[in-house]
Amino acid sequence: MAMTTPYLDAIQAIPGDTPGEKFRWIRNFIREKLSVSDNLEDIVESDKVPRMLVPLVQIQAAIMLNEKDPQNEIAYAAIAEALKSEDEMIVNKALQANSFFDGTNKSITNIRYFSDNLFSYVSLNTRARIIKTLALQLSSKKNSDLAEKFFVAVEKLYGVQQAVPLLLACNDSFTYNKIVEKRLVLNRQLVIQIFRKNPDLVVRYLKLGFKDDDSGTRHFHPVNIYDFNDLLIQLIKNKLDSFVELCTLYKKCPPVLTMNNKTARIFLRNGRAYLYENPILYIKMLPLKKISDECMEVIYPKLFPKKIKEFKTDDILKYLQYYREDKKANLFLRSYQQVYNKNILDEPKKITVNLLKILPAEERVRQARIKMTTEPNEINCNDEIDQVNYVNCWDCYLPVEESLPQFKEEISKESEMKCRTTIACEMIYCCHVNRDDKSLLKVLTYLKNRHSNEQAWFISQVFQTLLNHYDLPHMGDEYWVILRKMISSAHMRRTLRSNIQTSVSIVEAAIHHNILQNKNIDVLIDILVDLNSTRKIAYWNIIQKYPQCEKMCLEACINVVSQKYDSNLTPWREDGAGILFDLCTSIYHFNKTHVNKHSHIKRMTIADYPWLLATVENILNMGRESNVYIRQNLQNLFMKNDTELYKRFWPDDKKFKILTGEVFNILKRNPKDILTKWRDYLNICKDHWHKYHMRMFIKALRWYKEIPIKFAKQCLQDISKNEMDCLNILAILVHGETFSKIIEPLISTSKVMDVQHEDINYKFIQRITSGMRLANPPVPLTMLSKLCNLDCLSALPAFTNACRRTNAMTVISFSRILSTQRVAVRKHGIRSMYLVASREYMIRFLRVQWESEQNHSIRMILIFQIMQLFITEPDSTTWSLFCRVISTLTVEDEKILPKLFITIISTPDEYVADYFMLLMETVTRFERIGLNIKQVVDHISHLLSFLNAAICNLLPEYFIKDLIRKYIFNQDVNMYKSSNIFMIVALFPAKKGKFDERMNLFSEVFKEIVASNWNVPHPKHRRFYPMNNAFRRLTDIIVTMTIFMKVDERLVDRLLSMFISILEPQKDPRSYLQLVYCKEKISSTTPKEFGLNVGRRIDELAKMFSPFLMFFIIDVLKSMLVSEFFTGYDKEDIEFDVVEGLLEAGINSATLVAVKLFNSLTPNEQPDRYDKLMRIFFEYESPMVKSIVNDIINNTCID
Repeated sequence: MAMTTPYLDAIQAIPGDTPGEKFRWIRNFIREKLSVSDNLEDIVESDKVPRMLVPLVQIQAAIMLNEKDPQNEIAYAAIAEALKSEDEMIVNKALQANSFFDGTNKSITNIRYFSDNLFSYVSLNTRARIIKTLALQLSSKKNSDLAEKFFVAVEKLYGVQQAVPLLLACNDSFTYNKIVEKRLVLNRQLVIQIFRKNPDLVVRYLKLGFKDDDSGTRHFHPVNIYDFNDLLIQLIKNKLDSFVELCTLYKKCPPVLTMNNKTARIFLRNGRAYLYENPILYIKMLPLKKISDECMEVIYPKLFPKKIKEFKTDDILKYLQYYREDKKANLFLRSYQQVYNKNILDEPKKITVNLLKILPAEERVRQARIKMTTEPNEINCNDEIDQVNYVNCWDCYLPVEESLPQFKEEISKESEMKCRTTIACEMIYCCHVNRDDKSLLKVLTYLKNRHSNEQAWFISQVFQTLLNHYDLPHMGDEYWVILRKMISSAHMRRTLRSNIQTSVSIVEAAIHHNILQNKNIDVLIDILVDLNSTRKIAYWNIIQKYPQCEKMCLEACINVVSQKYDSNLTPWREDGAGILFDLCTSIYHFNKTHVNKHSHIKRMTIADYPWLLATVENILNMGRESNVYIRQNLQNLFMKNDTELYKRFWPDDKKFKILTGEVFNILKRNPKDILTKWRDYLNICKDHWHKYHMRMFIKALRWYKEIPIKFAKQCLQDISKNEMDCLNILAILVHGETFSKIIEPLISTSKVMDVQHEDINYKFIQRITSGMRLANPPVPLTMLSKLCNLDCLSALPAFTNACRRTNAMTVISFSRILSTQRVAVRKHGIRSMYLVASREYMIRFLRVQWESEQNHSIRMILIFQIMQLFITEPDSTTWSLFCRVISTLTVEDEKILPKLFITIISTPDEYVADYFMLLMETVTRFERIGLNIKQVVDHISHLLSFLNAAICNLLPEYFIKDLIRKYIFNQDVNMYKSSNIFMIVALFPAKKGKFDERMNLFSEVFKEIVASNWNVPHPKHRRFYPMNNAFRRLTDIIVTMTIFMKVDERLVDRLLSMFISILEPQKDPRSYLQLVYCKEKISSTTPKEFGLNVGRRIDELAKMFSPFLMFFIIDVLKSMLVSEFFTGYDKEDIEFDVVEGLLEAGINSATLVAVKLFNSLTPNEQPDRYDKLMRIFFEYESPMVKSIVNDIINNTCID
């Protein structure tokens, strides 16, 4: 391909071989010219300045002139002109002119100048960078007044989101007010910047995300405190009171953070009072190890749940992990007694194995015997069991004198290996529980002598049990004499290989013990190497807690491997190279774990071990195909961890030099090395052009002598041969204008892709669009238009990228043209206009487009953009446009409705009522013009689900009345759930003073609709009575809501009074009874009080419905006593409490209800309580009560 590269040629014309030399020449040339005259034209018109580099030289000269004379207007004009450039390099230079942005020159750094001369003429990306630069420079100069003026101006011109970076330089009160007013959610980077400047402002910002329980207040400021745990940690160090304030505010769902040791010390030193006051809030944030015993004794009782039903033994015991072992039980038992006024030892179900282990021996034995009675031991020898469960064997908690003989007898008689394994582990665990090391020695001796020939699973489980419960490295020699024999025996029998992880751990413990005792570890290292040679464990590193010991063991392993490597035995013969790779990986894992700038540990390297180095070199030089993956893995290992060795083994690897960034050092020190091997480097760049360092390397090459020219010529030759993998390289190397000329002939003018070669076309277009995104300056938009005709979808990323980097006026003009073309292209035009246009222009454009647009897919895009505009910029102008759009929706646009409904959540209070009514009117309008009734019902039901109490309080009363009339007793099954929930959640937790008014509205509708439609059958389904069914569903919803949320008692009272005055209870006895029970539930704080209150009304209900309906009354009550009926109580406790409450009423009819409910209870869970009630019932003389009690007795049998 014959194509010139004027930009690269211009760079080559500048004297110098490197970028440093060339830029130095440019600066010296400018300095020389400026010493004679301040006229910039004289500089750029010099014959020494190539035409293609005039803009770069001009901006460099302007900056130097500005430094020389800060008041020179010519320099400012040149900087402004450079900012309008689409060349990223020119813009970058212009943004370095600090005095242009910091307010030094008031005639330049002002709203009018930037608005009239810059913002409209620069690209979107440049505009954003100008705003950020303004923020940084005005902040550094503490010029908040000017920053606030810029914020207001940018907000008005382009919207609040583009103005947000300026908040960094604004006054605190201005910033906070804008955040609240505009509901701004700041990006993390900006929050961190503000935090460094003013932490208190960030604290106020984070408080905005808190949602209180006021159902009458809307919360739509989605500030997420959980994204800023690192800042909260910093508050502990500098603003502890603010940290506590935030944690207290979010105490129901506090931030999940963990203090490090240093931060914990600061908190415990300065904030101990806060911990004492509210330990539950902070305990999970603190490392337990840092809490002193004295502190734990103060806070521990406060960690217990207030309700005993929520108490879980193990959850509370975990807080004592680092508390003194000999005092744990006393503190736990004392705290439980203090909090609940009960002795946990009298509640066998709450005695867990973790509690048993810390109890005094005598009490532990007592509790174990109770467990043996209530929860008998079961040894499961099922073949599918992978893990031994021995902690729930209650015999383990008995004295060893009693348990061990029994275990020995059982194991000697047991024929199943897995059962013998379980018993062996129970013997070890029994010694641990009893803290009897002498007995452990006897157990180990017994197992070694009697069970040394057991199967592999037996041995591994025994070892694992020891590892779980004993600090093996620090145990005495007498234990290790036995353990070493067991390890050696298992090794000789090759049973250690069945569970490599456990085997390595026990060998590691043995090695650690020998090191501590200054004993030889060679034999054990040999076993370790044998285990690791199976390659089932990634790393050979052991004793990692002690780096010196770890290193000693690695070196010992190297020594053993050197002796075994050339062996003809398995696995060395088959996979010696793989084993060696694992060992090398472990060496570098040691460095990654232990070597850092704070440690004094020397880095390990293969080069320190001659045999290992030589063997690795042999593997790399070996031509065996079986080792190809190992060689590749070794290469990757050295590339990441040992560059010196990498250079030694692959001294001329261009890929390594580029990907690691070393090539930049070569460019600086010896660019001729790159020049002589340029073709190799070019090929590497083609293969890995997507890597970051690769792109940076190509970018850096442009200012070196000859190298970029050779790269460019070769790439152009490749393109002429249809080899397109170099397009990205050319895009970075050459000027954007040149790149456009290169790709223009390649872009087909056909409007349809070649279907027969679709895959080839796709890859081709992908390469072109990728190159377009890299080109600087961006390719012309007209060229992108051609690409859109070829493949709109693939062109979209490149199109958006170019629009962001092209002058805004150009993009707007181009977008207007596109918006008149075919559908696929028109979409791009609308999106690009939305991207870059000013707010005022965009609103006009969207309004015009909406009025004229008929295509459904384009209308959807317009709706989404107008909706997004309103959500981010809610004001009268955007609301008017949004309102107009919704009002002119057609039935064909029906699928957009769910998206519009969701927008209710984000709509401000001043518009939400009108918006909701408009949406309701739209659905109703769709119904009138023919929308399917099922779709209408679905949409209304969905819309009502967004109507909460806060929005209801903003709606006009006439509209509320209309909603009640239409939907409260709507007879459509698909509607009832949303409409009924709407009634309870939205209408009746209303503002103070509005409840009666709302209830009067409801009463009026109730009288008008329910009474007149009761017992009226459905016209098509004669057995179905819609109003009866609708009312029943309403009461069902009220009952359900009463269980899960707080319902105003006045609602139930009014419903009951309307029931009596309008319907009569007998017309729907179940609904009436449910409402009665709901009323008593609302006014009761406990199930027992509920039972008492209901008991006092049973006679009234029996009289109302007749005594013959008593069992129906009881059945309705029973159906309501579900597990969630009272928070913190399970179903069985609720039923027991209700029965006791009914008895407390002292009324015969209440006693009948109680005994009937009692009939469904069982003695399994609470036998004492059950027996006590049985005795009470047995004393009653009532024939009905006696009959039911006798029936219960007669049906009771032994399980």
